[in-house]
Amino acid sequence: MTATDLAGAPARVAARAAETPARRIALLLLPNFSLAAFAGALEPLQLANRQAGRPLYRPTVLSPDGATATASDGARVRVEAGLAAGAFERIVVCGGFAATQFDDPATFAWLRRHARAGTPVGALSDGALVLARAGLLQGYRATVHWHCQDSAAEAFPELAIGEALFVLDGPRFSCAGGTAALDMTLTQIAREHSRGFAERLARALSHNRIRGAEDAQRMATPARIAGPNPPLVRALDLIEARFDAALSGAEIAAHAGVSARQLQRLFRRRLGCTPQQHLQATRLLRAREMLVYTELPILQVALACGFASHTHFARAYRRRYGHPPTAARGRSANAGPSAAGRHP
Repeated sequence: MTATDLAGAPARVAARAAETPARRIALLLLPNFSLAAFAGALEPLQLANRQAGRPLYRPTVLSPDGATATASDGARVRVEAGLAAGAFERIVVCGGFAATQFDDPATFAWLRRHARAGTPVGALSDGALVLARAGLLQGYRATVHWHCQDSAAEAFPELAIGEALFVLDGPRFSCAGGTAALDMTLTQIAREHSRGFAERLARALSHNRIRGAEDAQRMATPARIAGPNPPLVRALDLIEARFDAALSGAEIAAHAGVSARQLQRLFRRRLGCTPQQHLQATRLLRAREMLVYTELPILQVALACGFASHTHFARAYRRRYGHPPTAARGRSANAGPSAAGRHP
């Protein structure tokens, strides 16, 4: 597309938009929603209206009870209506770390009613888990933020919930939250208007490029930790993939292509721990995420993360985090002692 094409893009978009009414978009804020994801979904819609010189979108901010909504960082956002609001061309469920604890039959029924009417229904961050609880993801692909990927797989093993940056699958859509909401919304705008117009919006938002659904949410953990060290990357890959298995040091070393002694030296030099200690830390981190983001029984969490018994799990968990597994229920991912700064 040439500079001349770009210069004329807003006029062409406005001309086309004049022929159709503005799309009504509902942004449903759940308790402890992600403010960054909400902004990433809302700002491109408002900017599109300004760039086109007329309303292309009419975003409406809702909450389940119509009251002011509180984000996960404590910020309060005034909403315009509750679930009694009218019809929409798209519904966006804005979730956050407490999405797995959200249990409101009225909201689930409202979402199902709109889905049956053919309205595209999607979610930001962990809001996809709310769609799953409402029964709206059967037969569709979805994604959630990486921090609760394992928890989602454990809670909804029958569903195709992955770790893509975002997923647009017919009348369902979802994204990992944060800046992924910006990429997904710009991609939707590109589909509804033009790629050039969406790229113009991205530049106005200082967003260098619109990432695609195939882009990763994050750098792979082994590469992030190990850097350019192939044996260590291979060892960490195995631990990440099979943290729930009874892996021996010899098995990890064989997969890495080095001797057990060499692997011990690599781990101690780069990570300050042994392979078995890293495996244990990985298991405990995954267990903590499941405790925070799901309602699975503690014994089931322990077994899913490779622990042979509740007693063994509880002892290891308390030693690492300073409190028993039961205390993790209802905490945010950032609450209490964490593994930040330690591996994994």
